[in-house]
Amino acid sequence: MKKLILSCQSLALCFGVCIVSVEFLGCNDDGDTSVTEPTAGSCLSEPGFESASVSELCDASAPSSSLAIADDVINPGDDVRPDTCGSDKHFNVLLSGRIVRDGAPVPGGVIQVCSVRSEEDILCLIPKLADASGEFSLTLALDGNGGRCNDRLKLRAYDVNTPGASTFYSMLESDDIEVALGDLPLNEGEAPSLHPKLCDEGDSRSVDFDSGLGLDIIPANVEFLTGALDKCLGYSGLSAREVSPAMQNGLFYYDDISPDTLWAFSPEIDVLSDSIPIHFPNTINAGGSDVVEVYVYGGVKTTLSDNTLMDQGKWAMVGEASLNEDGLIDLPEGLPSLSWVALKIRE
Repeated sequence: MKKLILSCQSLALCFGVCIVSVEFLGCNDDGDTSVTEPTAGSCLSEPGFESASVSELCDASAPSSSLAIADDVINPGDDVRPDTCGSDKHFNVLLSGRIVRDGAPVPGGVIQVCSVRSEEDILCLIPKLADASGEFSLTLALDGNGGRCNDRLKLRAYDVNTPGASTFYSMLESDDIEVALGDLPLNEGEAPSLHPKLCDEGDSRSVDFDSGLGLDIIPANVEFLTGALDKCLGYSGLSAREVSPAMQNGLFYYDDISPDTLWAFSPEIDVLSDSIPIHFPNTINAGGSDVVEVYVYGGVKTTLSDNTLMDQGKWAMVGEASLNEDGLIDLPEGLPSLSWVALKIRE
């Protein structure tokens, strides 16, 4: 099978502009599958990626990223570790697992794997749909051993059919040729109970949830990382859900922050200017004198208030919240981005 690799250099300059196109044209005379060259301004023809942008496909935090198409099977010789793969590296060929929600398979779930060959050189496979049983299997069999020889692997799973945050697995270090990931849990997002219609993108909107979560957002000031450029699509799909850290155990690398609770937001939002003021229900029993540390997780594209681009798979503390007069955990200065948010009572 031919493999397509395209450069995603200088991603920060082309978010929301560069669109990748991959069209399967069928088999040529020798049974090989042909692939068109990528073109700007077009969309992926794979099911579920009709409006996928480079920001949806690449890791924005990587100084140098590439996209590649994965094979589906282990070919003869793929399991032989090359001499060029040093002893300080991991060597993996096949990854398999299942995407689930509440223990049930997610048909049409999506998996994307990135191989961290160095912190400056990351190769991401084009996202792949799981089968009707939520199961997936893919290989890193790329030209020149591509992503097979790595410092670590990272992946994310998501569902294009149901609102909910991506599940990230950012610190996969394994010496197994075939890596069995098991079940990757997704969490269905909850729609807001108060969700003002989008009329003028420049107007601030207060969005409230039955849980007690609330945020103020100006659609014109943010980028919805949905793969679509239309602010209406991103804003209309807002969802959030509180998730126990124990449910994500082994998926997130917590950098020793030991969060008391997690909040999963969808779609991922990167703030272009100002911030998103937010308050959370006090489900962690914070006291009136407690300081609640607020962390954001580096997703596909996550920037901090100083415009620093976060590493995907890392946490950063972005503020200190406290209880307001309504008993809510309030962060009036707001968040610089939304993907996953962690709360922790300072000890």
